[in-house]
Amino acid sequence: MEICLKGSDGASIAGLRWKAEQPKARLCVIHGLGEHGGRHGKMTAFMNEKGVDVWGIDNRGHGRNGGKRGCIPSYEQLLLDVKTLVDAAAAAEPACPVFLFGHSLGGNIVLNYILRQDISWLSGAIVTSPWLILKNGPGKAKVAMMEKMAGIFPNLTVDNGLKPESLTHDEEIVKNYSDDPLNHSRISLRLAKEAYGAADYALRHGQDLKVPLFLAHGEEDPICAFEGSQTFWRECSGYCEFHGFPGCYHELHNEPIGKELFAEEWAFIEKHRGGSC
Repeated sequence: MEICLKGSDGASIAGLRWKAEQPKARLCVIHGLGEHGGRHGKMTAFMNEKGVDVWGIDNRGHGRNGGKRGCIPSYEQLLLDVKTLVDAAAAAEPACPVFLFGHSLGGNIVLNYILRQDISWLSGAIVTSPWLILKNGPGKAKVAMMEKMAGIFPNLTVDNGLKPESLTHDEEIVKNYSDDPLNHSRISLRLAKEAYGAADYALRHGQDLKVPLFLAHGEEDPICAFEGSQTFWRECSGYCEFHGFPGCYHELHNEPIGKELFAEEWAFIEKHRGGSC
């Protein structure tokens, strides 16, 4: 069902809740660049069957939220929106353990959240195909120019470069992505600059991880490089389970191994949720 949350800055944030009866855990979902929270329905249906109450939001500049497509107030506000989502889920099911889920840009956000914020309440995090290193990203000179321009024109948007056929081998899902009016192809200079900086922060601070993490990535991901997740994992392997999937593209949840992935994510939740709920 659709929900509407109030951000820390007073803005309305569009969200969704996939409610589970007698929930065993709560899972809070942060989606990727250019898409929206409703595209994770396969995973949420699986988790509902296992008794996981799933909550999600559309990121600023995405989905059912207002404002210019691909624009954000700040990266810090994206982190604050994660807390807004978690607080809402916690108020509805206060006895259940909380897990975070982030995909792509959402993975970038979730990794930075668990590295930078108070996570004493968190039982674990699940991250798939995070934006840490882009497969065909701009070189250092172009990134430097983009950062300079972002200081002058932060809300100027450019094409995000995502090609739907790079998401999954499933041609029907590729077509549905292209036809979905809630998806878009824009990214602001501010979002690009701050996401690059956040990716660099995560890669340099993996050793600070203090919460169980399930990290998964397709080895043939043409958008976010598999090597980014591999590098992060090597810095924090004591807390991190790393799952590589040969032959898979960016959206593991929409690849043929989807159900296998969901089962492994559920096993992770079951392992770390404790005896509450």
